[in-house]
Amino acid sequence: MPDARRKHTSKRLGACFIWTMAALASATPTAWAQGARPTRSAASEPAPSVELAPTPYDIKSMGVSLRFPVGSKAQAQRLGTSEASVAVFAPDGSWRILVRTTKSKDTTLTPLAAVQAVLKQLQIARAVRDQRSNKVRGSSVQTLVEPATLDIAGAQAARFYTAIPRLNETPAVSGYTIVRMAPGRFFVAEFDCALADFDAARPVYERVMNTLHISDQSDRGAGRAALLLSGDTILASLDRDKIESILPKQPIWWRQYRPAQKDQAEKEIGYQRVETHVGQRGELDPRRPKSRWSVEDREFGFVASVMGRFLDGERIVDSQSIFFLSFDLSRESWVVRMTVREGDSKLNWSETGVREGDDIKVTADQPGSNPIVKHWKKPPRAYLSQVEVYLTPRILINAGAEAMFGFYRYLSALNDIALRRDTLRKVRKDDQAPTDAIWALETRSNDDAGVSVMFMDAHGAPIERRLPNNTRMTPMTLADLKRLWRSKGLPMS
Repeated sequence: MPDARRKHTSKRLGACFIWTMAALASATPTAWAQGARPTRSAASEPAPSVELAPTPYDIKSMGVSLRFPVGSKAQAQRLGTSEASVAVFAPDGSWRILVRTTKSKDTTLTPLAAVQAVLKQLQIARAVRDQRSNKVRGSSVQTLVEPATLDIAGAQAARFYTAIPRLNETPAVSGYTIVRMAPGRFFVAEFDCALADFDAARPVYERVMNTLHISDQSDRGAGRAALLLSGDTILASLDRDKIESILPKQPIWWRQYRPAQKDQAEKEIGYQRVETHVGQRGELDPRRPKSRWSVEDREFGFVASVMGRFLDGERIVDSQSIFFLSFDLSRESWVVRMTVREGDSKLNWSETGVREGDDIKVTADQPGSNPIVKHWKKPPRAYLSQVEVYLTPRILINAGAEAMFGFYRYLSALNDIALRRDTLRKVRKDDQAPTDAIWALETRSNDDAGVSVMFMDAHGAPIERRLPNNTRMTPMTLADLKRLWRSKGLPMS
């Protein structure tokens, strides 16, 4: 599903069903005219009772569970260990239910408005035009049951059914049930069957929907689904203007050190410079002059630049990472370079990454081995771009909510997409926090990582970061950083 975070909510929600629209448009329209009701199956006997499985099908990544008919088959499309969507097929193959979750930037959007937007998209995709004037005179999509509100699992919901012609086949029924899980967050259940099977299959579908259970998202122990829901809601509110408004005015120089202990003196570990600004894609390669930039290189967007030096015994590790994010947030590129020096030896490592819509490709070049190329589909929710990773503290503080959040992001250290967990809270007395610290952001970068804590002032400016390996990072001016390293006789780049 493309992640353009668009301006118009109806278009955004409709984009969730682009693959459906393409499938419908590929069939040749029949001569059905607007208002001509298709003939239903002659068999109008009451639908037989269907036994539902006693144990609900728990979709933890979506935060929901449902009971499906005994004998039906569920097939999950997975993203790592999480379900991006789940398709359920009737024992006799007469119907299909596809469930997933989606989001809207508009937190006031109602399920009724959402299904109306989807219905309109379906009708537009199958517009019927006058052969002479080429003007639209209707749609071959026929509404069997108009969009209507209902209550499912104690939540607001809405549903409709349509009949859609198919080339040389009986018409197909497509129905949608959309349930509001949280502001801007929806559970979507799409239903498909042949028109001849509609009367028998519809009660089964609606009975399954009535078994929907939504996890209690207010419970902090609700797990991954709740974390992703919170993270997704935050990201859904972002656009170009909001990101520009939280960009730091100046680069930040970080000093990383190990505090003095009883038997050890304070020790310098490294330094890092982080800058986020409005820039151009061509900045990904600082070695190439601007006069040689291509049209693609001249695209404006958001740029994050991170460079640093770290000391590891006798080894000196220099790194440079540059990330680009398009203004519409749908595309990103990055380049990471690292050089490890020890005596006269030098090893180089590099990584390039590209995301176009939902497709992510990363190539890693390592010394002494062939390049490693990996492909992923962008997680369907709560995906944090590489640029946004460096703005996360400001993004969360700008929202001003003490809460737990979950985000998927690509992590170079793992060469994989991992779940990041963040908890934003006000500073407590037992934190022994630096002076002027108002906020504390606890971050676990992946399931196996320890927790780091960043202390910030009321505006999100960093004061100190405490890492799991018992080292600390504090902002310093470049002049003070140079003076410190020179006084200790340390090698500066």
